[in-house]
Amino acid sequence: MAGVGIHIRNIDVARYVEAASIADFNGWTCGGEVSTGDDKWQVLKSILQAGGGEPIKDGATLSCMINAPRVPIATITRNDICGEITAPKTQPRRDRVNGIIPTFRSEAHFWEVIPGEVVRDATMLAKDGDERTKEVPYGLVQVEGSDDVSQTVELAGYDLENAREAGPITMSLKLRWLGFKAGDCVAIDGEVRGLAGKHMILLKRSLDPATAMVPMTMRTEDPTKHARVFARTGTLPPVPGVDRPDVPGDYSLPPGVTRGAYRISSRSAVTLTSTATTITIGAFDGVLDDGSQVAFPAGAIEGLAAGTIYLAFRSRSTGAYRADVSPALDAMADSDVILIGTMSTPKEDGSYPAPSDPPPGWGGGGGEYEPVLRPEN
Repeated sequence: MAGVGIHIRNIDVARYVEAASIADFNGWTCGGEVSTGDDKWQVLKSILQAGGGEPIKDGATLSCMINAPRVPIATITRNDICGEITAPKTQPRRDRVNGIIPTFRSEAHFWEVIPGEVVRDATMLAKDGDERTKEVPYGLVQVEGSDDVSQTVELAGYDLENAREAGPITMSLKLRWLGFKAGDCVAIDGEVRGLAGKHMILLKRSLDPATAMVPMTMRTEDPTKHARVFARTGTLPPVPGVDRPDVPGDYSLPPGVTRGAYRISSRSAVTLTSTATTITIGAFDGVLDDGSQVAFPAGAIEGLAAGTIYLAFRSRSTGAYRADVSPALDAMADSDVILIGTMSTPKEDGSYPAPSDPPPGWGGGGGEYEPVLRPEN
């Protein structure tokens, strides 16, 4: 329903079976999303690219070519060649890269298309003298899991090696070569100058009826490149994220700044009473400004001075209660303590330091004093 509508007799089925078998052997898979609105030829190219191949038109037949070790099935001799040979020694400089950045879809990155690590060849780099890098999208290659990027690295390795093959090489052969097809591997006889002993991959074959010659377009094929391709390894780029602040809650501290005393943002009923020398704390439960819940046992702080305003604290490490004379700056800068509240001890005549009455709801009566029980700005 979504294909190109080619009859089966116009498809080189054997080549596609070979391509599928090689992809299975290499562990290469194809996945992603395409639509009927996409260009059909580009979709076919993306599917074959995931298997290390590319589609080719061989006359009226739709065939394909796959990257795999090849054995020459014939040898071109000097007697087979009719006319001149055009044989560039290398591909154009802009195509002769020594590094490729593959892009692919990654499950670990929430199925986003990401760039992988650059696949670079040290020998090519040393020969070129400078880095030549290009980005190659592998649209239907997906990396599932956390670290298996072998398919993208190997596909990029093949593209890197093929960019260094010499071509396109053209020559006209005798009519007996009409039966060979694009994708076949042939060898060059030792008597052919400049190309002696090389392996060739046929890229295009046609027929010239006027001369009964078979023009061939081909490129060199280095049989040692396959071992280099499958020796390459790579790792998946790290998944970006945001570090959680050291102090959870509504606010976080700037880098390098340490926090002071913890505050109680919510609490159950609590009573504080005082005598001239003692502050007594009733048991209660509270939630600190970092979101943690703490059970505060009953306790007493003794040995205090009469007629003094104190800040009551509880140590997080030891659980002991203590009272420091207001404003208790050193204690307020200590992250080991929790501020319980402010409490005054009465004077000898029973009065309290300003405010003159004990805090309401803390065991005394009257007054306009408000205990410190919530975080301050």
